[in-house]
Amino acid sequence: MKGLVTLAVIGVIVGFGFYALSGYTLAADHGEFVAFVCGSIAGGPLKIQIVVEGPMVRHDPPRSHPETLQPLWPEWIDEHFTLTTKAGEPVPLKRQHHGNLMPSGKAGTPDSYLEGVLPAVGGYVLEFVPKLSEGKRYRAEFAVQEDGRPYERAVLALVK
Repeated sequence: MKGLVTLAVIGVIVGFGFYALSGYTLAADHGEFVAFVCGSIAGGPLKIQIVVEGPMVRHDPPRSHPETLQPLWPEWIDEHFTLTTKAGEPVPLKRQHHGNLMPSGKAGTPDSYLEGVLPAVGGYVLEFVPKLSEGKRYRAEFAVQEDGRPYERAVLALVK
């Protein structure tokens, strides 16, 4: 009987430890998934297309112009996404309604795409700020070859 009580106490301690550890692991910030692809169409310039998913826009929508009520997308893009070369040169991004570099069906149901013309092959840094009031910033560094970079859902790691 004494052994059974000891075993039960050890089981409760181990169970509580597992519960606490799993809760801590689940609560940790594991980064943000952002899908993107790099390439060119018919020998054109090397481009990047980044998927803007619906929740990104729903959680922090763009402000609207006070008179026309049109969304201010350029402002929203500047506040939420930054793409630079490894040397720190910015790559301008603009909003598109379609992504012609994306494999059919892989992008899911995006809100839109951000597109930028890459100045050269080499290293790039992509940063995403999900919601301005939270003060978090996520970053991924990647390299682009002459043939581009295949579609992927990269994990942007928390940096702030």
